Amino acid sequence: MDQNQTQDRFRGFCPMCQAEANLTRQHGKADLTVDDQIVTVDVEYLKCLDCGETFDDPLSGDPLIAIYEQIGRGKKPKPAAKPASDVGDYLGLMFFAFATIMAGIAAWEHPTLLAWLSVVHNGLLAVIYTMRRPATKVDQKGLILGLLAAALPMAAYPDAIPTWLLIPGLAGYALTMWALLALGKSFGIAPADRGLVRHGPYKLVRHPMYLGELVYRCILVGSHLSLANVVLLLALVVVQVARIKREERIIGGYESYQQETRWRLLPGIW
Repeated sequence: MDQNQTQDRFRGFCPMCQAEANLTRQHGKADLTVDDQIVTVDVEYLKCLDCGETFDDPLSGDPLIAIYEQIGRGKKPKPAAKPASDVGDYLGLMFFAFATIMAGIAAWEHPTLLAWLSVVHNGLLAVIYTMRRPATKVDQKGLILGLLAAALPMAAYPDAIPTWLLIPGLAGYALTMWALLALGKSFGIAPADRGLVRHGPYKLVRHPMYLGELVYRCILVGSHLSLANVVLLLALVVVQVARIKREERIIGGYESYQQETRWRLLPGIW
């Protein structure tokens, strides 16, 4: 598609930044195949100068109808068939439902506050997963890492957690929930581009949910220290680091976000 940038720069809402941003209106030409013939039509859309993403102007109506009017059709085209959901979508939903049940069983056998909060967390993940927005890019190979991170168990769970460990554990859980609510419909298992989130805890570090989950898991391991639990914790750290690197390669506008929020997990370290 040929394009040229106009000078009408203005402030408006960017669905990728999920915030007000500097926008500009773009005009260009695109080649469409209609009845086996290539037709060149004028197109108009918006570009975010902060993250570099382009998107349709929500105030200009359906752009597809306007294009059909240009080529003399004048009739509303039939909407494209919605693609079938990936197997990963069903797998993710079933996984979180299963994880909620398993967390409930573990909490029943080892009734600590953090254990019951884990049940709430997994249940909320299942609900938000069903409401997530479609992704523009998806790393299907990264889906395995996401499932592995959520499925890595502990060899043994503590029957009680000392108060001096419970407090940082609750802080880690609170950070995880804050990050999850900030993500909202951008949440997913596989690394994907569902819009870059910059607000809330994402102003502090770039991956606050992973940080909260690791703090929470460290407290559980510290409450029931064993070689097996330590090995599983280290495995979780490796998986989360791999997820972070894959996510940062696929999400649009990430370069500017890195300049705003320098640290991935631990401020001053990494």
